[in-house]
Amino acid sequence: MPGGAHRAPHHKYGVTVETLSFYPYRFKSILKEKIWGGRDLETFLGKTLPPNKLIGESWELSDRDNDMSVVDNGTHAGITFRSLLRADRPGIMGPLFARLFPDHFPLLVKYIDAHDIISLQVHPNDTYAMEHENGQWGKMEAWYIIHAAPHAYIIRGIMPGRGRDELLRMLEGSTSDGVLNKIPVAAEDVVFIPPGCLHATGPGVLLCEIQQNSDLTYRVTDWGRIEPTGEARELHLDKALDVIDFDLLAREETGIGAGVPAAGASTKPLIQCPKFEVDRVRLGAGEISPADVTERFNIVCVVDGSGFIVSPRAGTGPVPVTKGETWLIPSALRSYELTTQSRCTALRAFPPLPGE
Repeated sequence: MPGGAHRAPHHKYGVTVETLSFYPYRFKSILKEKIWGGRDLETFLGKTLPPNKLIGESWELSDRDNDMSVVDNGTHAGITFRSLLRADRPGIMGPLFARLFPDHFPLLVKYIDAHDIISLQVHPNDTYAMEHENGQWGKMEAWYIIHAAPHAYIIRGIMPGRGRDELLRMLEGSTSDGVLNKIPVAAEDVVFIPPGCLHATGPGVLLCEIQQNSDLTYRVTDWGRIEPTGEARELHLDKALDVIDFDLLAREETGIGAGVPAAGASTKPLIQCPKFEVDRVRLGAGEISPADVTERFNIVCVVDGSGFIVSPRAGTGPVPVTKGETWLIPSALRSYELTTQSRCTALRAFPPLPGE
């Protein structure tokens, strides 16, 4: 069939999909109001935000029951992401990953505007989450800093030699001196947050987050903030203490951690971890970055500039893409190119192949 069309079985999940067309999919942003949010998703990424709201997150690609992405372009505009997956999971994800993840898409992508500091928090690993959270996945994530205000910082881990007792004393005394690992950040910095890593994003940080498909977060403290309802935000200290990796930084100092490979040409590998890989693609006028998706889908997050996604099998011609957009390139397209007339910087995310 022309235009990458494929006859798929009849499914019904919100919207019926009878004939699935493969092309680069963009999804509607799912905006989240947060007590620590701001307006920088509009200022720096061009998102249309509701007036007079503090928006902390924009979920760009999500396969979750209560936060389901909906296609925003092309033939299948208005159709849920899960409808696409149910119509032809191998065509969307690639045959291998369709078998490895038969029930849910493995990744979730967000933009986060931390206008104020977010809660000090930690995520469980798969083993703990499976046992204590009704069979859910844990959460591994990575941040790409898009914009950082002067003197912006993040918190990543507990200082070597500090443990549970020091953390509890810090919480009782509301001081973080010598306990939390504070790191200054700037645009284009990359931060890896494995399960068990105590962390927070300081004020004035705008980032792209690529993570496991999970929403499990254990808050250690929210710095005394009160919700608009007048109630303190819920904390999960007992579970957090179960999963915090107090030795994380000490192990990383010995070279055990997620290394960042060296740069090469216009594409720089940023993250290689067990749940996902992330490359940065930086293009100047007329430059082209090809990619093969025969074995696995690609997610493309445009973090600066604009360009085009070109895939002959899509039958759509060049698809314009711009800053703040996130695109899913289905495996059935086999290959695509990212190109630009001026400049474009994008993140390219995908699951690791077994054995990598």
